[in-house]
Amino acid sequence: MYESFLEDDLPDEVRDVSEHLKAGSENHQRAFENGVSCCK
Repeated sequence: MYESFLEDDLPDEVRDVSEHLKAGSENHQRAFENGVSCCK
């Protein structure tokens, strides 16, 4: 989702926030996957 959005010509502030949101989403996904794998 973020990759296609970040391909657009965006103001610097919007790009910065979007990149931080993307990183946060990736961190949450990784934490969720680690949590699920420990409970199997």
